Amino acid sequence: MPIVEIVQMGPLPHDLNLRIVTKTANKVQDHFQLVLGDPINHLGQPNSDGEYKVADLAVLLETRRHQSDAELEVGITDAPLCEGLFSGVDNASNNIVVSLAPMETLLPRINKSKADYVLLEIAAQLLTTDYRRQTDLSVDPEVCALPWHKETKSCVFDYCDNPPETLKKLMAPKLCSECRSMFETANIRESVITACLNIVKKAVYAKLLNVLRGVLSDPIGRSLFGGLFIYLVVALFSNAGLNNLQIGGLLLVVLLLVVLKHFRRSRHDLS
Repeated sequence: MPIVEIVQMGPLPHDLNLRIVTKTANKVQDHFQLVLGDPINHLGQPNSDGEYKVADLAVLLETRRHQSDAELEVGITDAPLCEGLFSGVDNASNNIVVSLAPMETLLPRINKSKADYVLLEIAAQLLTTDYRRQTDLSVDPEVCALPWHKETKSCVFDYCDNPPETLKKLMAPKLCSECRSMFETANIRESVITACLNIVKKAVYAKLLNVLRGVLSDPIGRSLFGGLFIYLVVALFSNAGLNNLQIGGLLLVVLLLVVLKHFRRSRHDLS
């Protein structure tokens, strides 16, 4: 079973838990063994635009790959990549870099989490590395080369520099017939294809928590939910013998506790 090590590269948003990403990917397939490695904290200096080349980050990952004796190394970063890449593979097909930068502000529009996006990119690039190794294809990360294609058709391998267009892959991705035929011609193992597609399906599956998050982000949905919540609370505590003033005081205490929780979290994030 090929070992794939997931590595944090630089600081990441607090709402992305790579341990959960790793556990999820292992749960839905049995071809790859994903493990969480120690973070790489220093990435070196970006270019004048604040961007990193995939090849430069891959050098750091290659060192870590040899240290951990992993088959593949996957670096997850919040830093932007050159050419606006979402992710990239080095020309040896040994290391994968995934950047959150292009999609971070767009994901809430489709009720997807950062973990969902990371899972999708990891799955696509794992299949990419297997295809390029099998076909002896070596290309620079910034070049659109097989199995990727510039035609956008909600395929996992759409190569598009327009983030809103790329969101379609997270809503209803598929493996287009051309890509399926290409993998069959290259004799890519069905176990690899199935494993990667299972990770993709897990990433795009509509989770209850994400659906609720979408409802609460909508002003009308938030108002209806809040009204229903207050109605149920009043009815419940009225039956318990509390009057309206007592119920209001109880709700105020709960609100203050929530405010205190977020205040402490904001101080923790700044420390």
